[in-house]
Amino acid sequence: MTRAFPALALAALALCWGLVSWRLSPPAAKPSSAPAAEFSAERGYEALRRVLPTSAPHPTGSAEQRRVRARLEAELARLGWSVRVQRAPACSRFGTCAVIENVIADRSGATGPRVLLAAHYDSVPAGPGGSDDGIGVATLLEIARALPHGQTRLPVMLLLTDGEEAGLLGAEAFVRDELGRQAIAAVINVEARGTTGPSLLFETSGPNDWLVRAFAAQSPHPIASSLFPAVYQRLPNDTDLSVFRRAGVPGVNFANIGGVGHYHTPFDDLDRVSLRTMQHHGDATLGLARALGTPPPAAQGALFFDLLGLCVVRVPLGLARWGHGLASLVWLLVLGRELRRGARTTRFLKALGGWPLAVLVATVASFGLGSALRVAGALGSGWPAHPAPYFLAVATGLIVITLAALAVLDASVHELWLATWTFFGLVGWAAVALLPEAGFLFTAPWLLAALTGLIRRGVLSVLTPAIAAALLWLPVLSLAYDALGLAVPGLLAATAALGLAGFVPACVPLAPRPRRFAGALSAATALSATAVGCLLPAHGTAEPQRLSIAYHLDSTRGRARFLVDASSGPVPKAVLAVERFSPEVVDSAPTFVGWRSEARQAEAPALALAPPVAEHTGPGRWRVRSERGAETLSLHFAEGAQVTFEGMPAALRRGTLTLFGVGPDGAAVETARPFALSDHSPGLPSVAQRLISARPEWAVPSQAGDETVVTSDASR
Repeated sequence: MTRAFPALALAALALCWGLVSWRLSPPAAKPSSAPAAEFSAERGYEALRRVLPTSAPHPTGSAEQRRVRARLEAELARLGWSVRVQRAPACSRFGTCAVIENVIADRSGATGPRVLLAAHYDSVPAGPGGSDDGIGVATLLEIARALPHGQTRLPVMLLLTDGEEAGLLGAEAFVRDELGRQAIAAVINVEARGTTGPSLLFETSGPNDWLVRAFAAQSPHPIASSLFPAVYQRLPNDTDLSVFRRAGVPGVNFANIGGVGHYHTPFDDLDRVSLRTMQHHGDATLGLARALGTPPPAAQGALFFDLLGLCVVRVPLGLARWGHGLASLVWLLVLGRELRRGARTTRFLKALGGWPLAVLVATVASFGLGSALRVAGALGSGWPAHPAPYFLAVATGLIVITLAALAVLDASVHELWLATWTFFGLVGWAAVALLPEAGFLFTAPWLLAALTGLIRRGVLSVLTPAIAAALLWLPVLSLAYDALGLAVPGLLAATAALGLAGFVPACVPLAPRPRRFAGALSAATALSATAVGCLLPAHGTAEPQRLSIAYHLDSTRGRARFLVDASSGPVPKAVLAVERFSPEVVDSAPTFVGWRSEARQAEAPALALAPPVAEHTGPGRWRVRSERGAETLSLHFAEGAQVTFEGMPAALRRGTLTLFGVGPDGAAVETARPFALSDHSPGLPSVAQRLISARPEWAVPSQAGDETVVTSDASR
């Protein structure tokens, strides 16, 4: 092997990274002058501006939400659609209830099943929802304009759900009341878990081969993988499609996950909506809406993945094990032939045994790096404002591990190549057994390594499968950071080690002196990057700290406290210096601050705020309302209880039932158990002004945002 081999491999890896980064970028936005039958992000954005003319949050049941709904109705009517509003009480399994207002639009008087396009139009109380899910609303409005200018296989219905952020309430009401009236062939849901990035087909429901086939045929820039839905279903996350999936309705979910720092904050405004992301959503959704027909009777699951956004490869999911078995047989032929031809068995076995150790070392080292950043306060909620030092430390750390392993193993290029792909294939068997939807990540490169190994030795057999693996694994690695951040840093390092393993044999020809120099330089770089990462601030305007503040008055006991979100890292010292905050982190209940129920608390002046009331209207019947005009009320039970809301059975979460959009007349509940009652209103009283002023500019409210909460033992 030539001594230029390492440089050639490095150039190939850099080319793969550049190509993947380019292909993961959303397409350019089409202008308003685009042909009428095409999706134009500029037109969609103009429609969104008409629906959301201000940056006011519009949570479920709020006056602003009703104004948004009226503008949505007017916009759809202007486009020639027949619009109606579904008003109905709904409760979720998350311990929430509300009277929701879904907007349903239809054009065709034809009977039969329809393709349902869905997005939610409510926002969280903390933010205006420009991308979540304004980008979905804009996508549906532009599709509503474009659909009459082209043909569809089935009639299309639009559903703008209310109450998604409050617990998928609009979808629950639609499935309960509307599915029996109108057959739905499939659902296409458009979501956002951020403000930028490509549109990902990240979830499917039901046997999905026909859905993937239609998507692959119509999407001009498909980003999809059977790995996405397999992982998503194992996470504690839900969207409106989850409700349809539980009802047995097939469908797909599109979402973008870049720019998560602005998600569910005041920064999720229209100025930060990505037109490129919207264009990608629109191209995928419009094409699929036109292509979908009724589900075939013999639909099955699919193993699928896109090739650099150019096309989608798909095979029946049941063939995952057979495909890996075929790769195993071909590889055994290669391995047997090469060992007979002179590859030393002892060095091969030594290299094979070294791979699990190398991956373990990389994983543990990355975990240690993440722990160091967390202790230094530089990690934040998992998406640090400056992630580059972490990535540089991991990359150079992998180089150090690779060069150290090469020095210990003393194997030839071919012996290490045999060991690398044997290890890769064996790990693939574990993946296929545990997560068959991810089998393509292992089977395709391994089979290619085996086939090129049958043809000839040399650069072709080493670099071809390595490049193929990189082109499959690098998108996963890139999107994994957007999805998970650095919450599990060891997983990112292990993924990088596996996906780029094929390039390691190309490093063998590196001479001892350059190898020692590269190792020393990489080690120094890794240590320096770690030190820099620990010193850099965890938060900035791109990745702000989530720092909601609550004022909580216990009116029964005449005591009050301030609560500050502590779920996104340490509370800034400037905020803690304003009041005497307790050193320990407490449960934030009954407030909703942060990602998790973690807060720091301090005593606050007890203001004369009217407590919520529960009027006894009959045996086990109550009408709860807020004397302060708050539109969110929570009932808190000391032990398990059965409760109904407006005549509907309601589930509790952690002993609490939360009601959204409660008007001045209150809400009717039935329960035989005593309960405490709290009401929640946005904003803070003047006594919290010092805390608000002390909050840094890189810290913002999130989720429910800043709120005032008053609790009373109303029914006890």
